[in-house]
Amino acid sequence: MRIAMLGTRGIPANYGGFETCVEELAPRFAALGHDVSVYCRSPQIDVPYDVYRGVRLVKLPTIRQKYLDTIVHTTVSAIHAITRRYDVIFMFGVGNSPVCALLRLGRLPVLLNVDGLDWQRDKWPGWAKLLLKLAERVSVRVANRTITDSRNVQDYYRANRGVELCYIPYGATPGPAELNGTLDEHGLDPGRYFLYVGRLEPENRVTDLVDASIAAGLDMPTVIVGDAPYADSYKQILRGRANGNVRFTGAIYGSGYWELNHFAYAYIFPVLAGGTHPALIEAMACGNCVLARDTPDNRSVGGDTVRYFSTIDELAALMQWAHASPDDVQHLGTLAAQRSTELYNWDRVAGEYLALAADVLAERGRQTKPVLSEEPDRASND
Repeated sequence: MRIAMLGTRGIPANYGGFETCVEELAPRFAALGHDVSVYCRSPQIDVPYDVYRGVRLVKLPTIRQKYLDTIVHTTVSAIHAITRRYDVIFMFGVGNSPVCALLRLGRLPVLLNVDGLDWQRDKWPGWAKLLLKLAERVSVRVANRTITDSRNVQDYYRANRGVELCYIPYGATPGPAELNGTLDEHGLDPGRYFLYVGRLEPENRVTDLVDASIAAGLDMPTVIVGDAPYADSYKQILRGRANGNVRFTGAIYGSGYWELNHFAYAYIFPVLAGGTHPALIEAMACGNCVLARDTPDNRSVGGDTVRYFSTIDELAALMQWAHASPDDVQHLGTLAAQRSTELYNWDRVAGEYLALAADVLAERGRQTKPVLSEEPDRASND
């Protein structure tokens, strides 16, 4: 199949869950002989090569503004994709669902991953939430298949939209547990820090983590890894509330990310926003004891391998419990890693995406088989 993947910032991943998902799936598709193109935002994906891990990178411009960045780039990408006559489009993000209609007008089959319930996120003003709610309604009408990685989102669409979404879970393949200098760079000792990784945005409730860390009064630092491109005021609030035992590293990717995950004492996940969160699954895959916000989505992911909290006081108490209970922390981490291995496997996920695409093409009376990629014009980055 000739496959295009639209709606994200692109790869190599340097932002969030959708980008990581595409980076995991696209090379697997290519390794199976499919011709795969990933559409990238040229300001954010500024790499000197056009092929990455066997995947063609199509770099197109956008408008760097919070409310236009995604939709403008996705629209430009869709127009370009229509001229390339791909066999199937994988689109990411419910806010991009109106663009799916454009692709369907171009007679391209579209599979849309809607992720979570974006209109519930605090970062959006009222008018943006309204547009996202409308996009949610459109999403089940314009795509050939609508996908979610969350059982709770699947339940929501069934109850509120009267449709059955295709459930395909997220995956996790942890990097090696190696000390490569990231801990030294930030003055950290292996097994001697609490960790959070994620965007520094209001709905992730990082302020609760800062407050709980201070209230717990432990001699073990809390390390907060992440950034957000349009949340400067919130980041200032976080830094203003923190004390010396709360450390901000900024965004860290690649081997440094895995180093921090593998050698944390415990992982804290204060996020309130719905949907399946890749960082939570990856923390489990690294064998972390996880302390997570008590939400239906987090319980769906963590099951009984995770300890849950609802308030700042409860989180502070859990941190104190974890600090005093190293054997229990190690046991829960082992259980979390086992659960991640059993439920969240990228090879299986890739197979389910391809099977869904094959079903759509079969409905259109078209054969599905690998199509060997054309020789790239520029050197590949492996």
